[in-house]
Amino acid sequence: MPRKKRKVNKTKKKSVVKRDIFPAVNVNTLFDFAPDAYFIYDLDGIIRNVNNVMCDITGYKQNELIGVSLLKMEQLLPTGISKFAEILQNSAYGNSTGPTQVLLNVKNGKSITVEINTYPLPKESIVLAIARDVTEKNREVEDIKGLASFTIENPQPSMRIGRNGTLLYANASSTPLRIYWNIAIGGIVPKEWREIVSSVLDSGIRENVECELDGQVFSFVIVPVANSYVNLYGRNITYYRKAQDRLQSAYTELKDTQTKLIQAEKMNVVGGLASGIAHEVKNPLAIILQGIDFLYSHIEAGDRNVVATLDCMKDAVERADGIIKELLDFSSLATMEMKAENINSVLEESLSLVKHQLDKFHVKVTRNFSKEIPQIAMDKNRLEQVFVNLFMNSINAMPNGGELTIQTVSETKDSKPIKSIYDHEEVFEIGDSRIIVSIEDTGSGIPPDVLDKIFDPFFTTRRAKGGTGLGLSIVRNIIDAHNGRIDIRNKKDTGVISTLTFEA
Repeated sequence: MPRKKRKVNKTKKKSVVKRDIFPAVNVNTLFDFAPDAYFIYDLDGIIRNVNNVMCDITGYKQNELIGVSLLKMEQLLPTGISKFAEILQNSAYGNSTGPTQVLLNVKNGKSITVEINTYPLPKESIVLAIARDVTEKNREVEDIKGLASFTIENPQPSMRIGRNGTLLYANASSTPLRIYWNIAIGGIVPKEWREIVSSVLDSGIRENVECELDGQVFSFVIVPVANSYVNLYGRNITYYRKAQDRLQSAYTELKDTQTKLIQAEKMNVVGGLASGIAHEVKNPLAIILQGIDFLYSHIEAGDRNVVATLDCMKDAVERADGIIKELLDFSSLATMEMKAENINSVLEESLSLVKHQLDKFHVKVTRNFSKEIPQIAMDKNRLEQVFVNLFMNSINAMPNGGELTIQTVSETKDSKPIKSIYDHEEVFEIGDSRIIVSIEDTGSGIPPDVLDKIFDPFFTTRRAKGGTGLGLSIVRNIIDAHNGRIDIRNKKDTGVISTLTFEA
């Protein structure tokens, strides 16, 4: 018997379980724990509610803020009352306001800046305001602005140059250099600077460069950056360089004074020694000369060998006597006869005394005598001795001929520095007058290693030719006795220049 089929209901109802995916949230909880300060006020400006953050940043409690008019909170809004009046007006028309910064005087006595956004809720006739403390943010922004303006406001030059030599940036203090280069920002710097930029970028090593612009000296540090451009940081070192020059000048003057003091002391010692020796030797030499004269009168005239021997003896004794006289001149000058004389005339007479030597060695004399030379007090014979000695030194330095140039000038110091042939430092006050004599030759010059010894007594490079080394020592003594100065140095090209200065 066929089985009866069971009817099956294919539409089975499923049980539905209702679940709350998002639990109910208390709006006040969100309001209180929001990260920013929230407060609500009505269209009259009366505060209706504030959250905890608002209380935290202002220092006031809720009961001190709720119910208070924003337009009457001068203690909280010292400068923001007018801004809130504006915001209230916009709120009345249902308009939101964007970020507005307002200064708040918080309860602890400090001031903070808050940024406020407002959102009107017209149906409820209230306005939601969100405030955020931006005091620290503003400070950071100001710091960044200050750093950004540091280069612009830097009183020293700052520049940026690209690898191809393009001037990418230059602050106002770089103007002198840009004018010197004759370029604007975006222009190409000169070739020598392009080469420096390329060298620094290739090596990756910073470099220091100095340059002078219209009397101002600048020092630049060139720093490579990212292998594509360099930054130039300049510094005006004009004052430093001038101070350095003054220090070097003072040091040189101090060393010169020290050398003169040592030389003076040495001369005093040697002078005393020379004087004692000269007096001890002079008398025996006189007796020897007397003996030679006696022998001349007691020998037979035909005995030529004896006569020749006596002649040699007499020449040697007279030469020794001449050296003794030089020693006495060196050790102490005899009383000088000072008279007013024209130094040009003394130079001419001194030249006449060496005319034979000038002609013998084919030395040409050039005279550049100033016609307006005042007379000065001098011992004429002593100064002739000085000039003859200097002339002979020059002649001996030109055995194959040359030129001897003699120049005289007269100067009076005014408010401007005097540029003269005499460049040695000295005390020369405004209103003072002086006469300068320079004697130049075209000889071989003085070896540099002996230049500082030429005034030392008994020092000579011509001892094999009969030099005693007392000539220049005596010259200096005579010049000192005239309150003058003498300076002897090699010229830049060839030869020697002797410069003598006398007070007029």
